[in-house]
Amino acid sequence: YFGIRVRDTVTVDFGRRPVHTIKVRLCRALRNKCHPLFLDSKINSTSRAHNNLYQALLMLAAKFHVYLISLSDAGISIHAKRCLQITLDIAQYVGQRVLVNRECPKFRAIKFSCDITQRQITWLVCTAFQTMLHRRQDQ
Repeated sequence: YFGIRVRDTVTVDFGRRPVHTIKVRLCRALRNKCHPLFLDSKINSTSRAHNNLYQALLMLAAKFHVYLISLSDAGISIHAKRCLQITLDIAQYVGQRVLVNRECPKFRAIKFSCDITQRQITWLVCTAFQTMLHRRQDQ
């Protein structure tokens, strides 16, 4: 994404359910970033796996911000409580992806191991979103 504005990578849906659409799109964007290659504790150190996930979440938070601004420009507002729920849903999704990777026979065969707990995932998601949204608010 170097040299490309995040705004140019986001397509905003102004349809009947824009809030639902944003959650689905954000989870879809994160799916490949939860690949065992990035989170496996045997390939990466635990801190590297945390950093890989955090960097992906920062980019996701930037996309979330662009989506919110675009909806706001169109006169569609999302309550802060709903934004928090989307953030927590993303944390839940990441936890499910890690669990699915652990259970998947293909990854079990290579002995996929991820030391990141659900509590750590939730903390990483909330910290990344808070950092990015605070940074964007200051601009």
